[in-house]
Amino acid sequence: MKRLNLGRYLAIMVLLPLMALAGSVSARLDRTIIYKGESATLNLTANGESVQFPEVSEIGTSPVVATSTQQSINMINGDISKSITKSYQFVPQESLVIPSYTITVDGKTLKTHPLALKVVKPSPAGKNAPVRLEMKIDKKDAYVGEPIHLYLTFKSLPNAQYDKVELSEPELKNFWVKKLPNLQQGDEGAYHTQTYTYILFPQQEGNYTIPAPFAQLGKYQRSRRDDFFNDPFFGSFGRQLKWSKIYANDLTLNIKPLPQGLEIFGDFEIKAHVDKTTVHANKPVNLTIEIRGQGNLEDIKKFDLDIPNALIYSDEPKVINSGPTKGIFEQKIAIVADSNFTIPPIKFSYLDQHTKQPKTIQTQPITITVKGSPKPSMVTQSIVEQKPIQTQSIASTANDTVHTTLSSASSNQPLPLERQLLGYLLGILSGIVLSMGFIWAKKYLTNRQPQERSLRQKVKRAKEDKALFELLLPYKSDDPELNTIIKQLEENIYHGGTHPIDKQLILEILEDLNL
Repeated sequence: MKRLNLGRYLAIMVLLPLMALAGSVSARLDRTIIYKGESATLNLTANGESVQFPEVSEIGTSPVVATSTQQSINMINGDISKSITKSYQFVPQESLVIPSYTITVDGKTLKTHPLALKVVKPSPAGKNAPVRLEMKIDKKDAYVGEPIHLYLTFKSLPNAQYDKVELSEPELKNFWVKKLPNLQQGDEGAYHTQTYTYILFPQQEGNYTIPAPFAQLGKYQRSRRDDFFNDPFFGSFGRQLKWSKIYANDLTLNIKPLPQGLEIFGDFEIKAHVDKTTVHANKPVNLTIEIRGQGNLEDIKKFDLDIPNALIYSDEPKVINSGPTKGIFEQKIAIVADSNFTIPPIKFSYLDQHTKQPKTIQTQPITITVKGSPKPSMVTQSIVEQKPIQTQSIASTANDTVHTTLSSASSNQPLPLERQLLGYLLGILSGIVLSMGFIWAKKYLTNRQPQERSLRQKVKRAKEDKALFELLLPYKSDDPELNTIIKQLEENIYHGGTHPIDKQLILEILEDLNL
């Protein structure tokens, strides 16, 4: 009988597994049965030096939502075995058979085996279960924008002990969901209850199903080592949580469209006020629109005003909440004009939550008086109208003086006709010279008075962003670069912005615009 060489035997025992692994492929699911709405992971594994996996964008009819790749290398007695696993995560909605996939390994084409995955509908725990999860709503039929209260309650018996409990959030599409911060605790029969409250605001009409949320229950697994470390600190050290899952019930909703193209549901009142009703030309009037009440305030759209011959600058609206569904919608608008104008009534329409009928509310018109219009034609006309009045008064005074002098001379001695004519001519010329001299002196003194500063001088003297904003706002749309600066100033003033404002750049822009 031949003796088997021990070294050769050991080499064969080491190489056989490596030879079996080389050039092989496999497919595996992390779970073969899942609840509807849960994700599953398909793992494709290949062993070889050069591996080419297929392009997998969907499995069955479900798109792949995430992929990952893992690689491991083993070395035994100098021989290397490389294994690559590519994982595909997907969320199937029904049971399916995962097909065979083709993988190229070291130039060879290999195929995996098909796999079956079963998707079952989750069912809530029984009435006598130690822990239960329930979901309720205050109404099944609602209008778009009408708030719906959803209650998610976790129930547990006194003897149900878990080290960790995690609840999933209700999953909804086409709903705006607000979770209330207060957790309500109480008792219901033998159960201790913890209730979370959500407010749902439907955004689109239709029939919807709220999938059953779930609770994950974690409990530490005990081992012999735990008996040795019989201490609260060491009790959980080195142990792992074992998770179990329970489901709540699902719910259906019927969401109806609002009539007459309305988008808001609730109970509201509207108010509009300005910071002044009399303003200088090209200075802003600040209008504030407020809508107070209960409903889907976040869905109210921005108001746009149309006032002829006026520049209008609107801030983005904001909502100040004072309760789960109560609050104030606020929008600020700056209006700049060089003549009197009227802010028209601002109308707001919605579906009244009490009568379930369309309702329109509106503000009163606001009249604004604009003083000191800076139009050049008006200033020129005013100056021109004052000159004839001053000239006539001065000329009359001069003529009276001339007549007095002549009369005084004539009382002493009659003058020759030539001298009388010369005296009359000198008197007329003197009156003209005196009148022109008075007019020149008046104009000179007027020019010597301090003039209103130019726009660039005002910009230089402005110390705050708000002062700059009010100076530049009338010139919005004259220059794109100037518009950007005005926008930055507005963000600094009203939205907490920190944009640095370059005054030198503003002065250069105004100089280019001849302002």
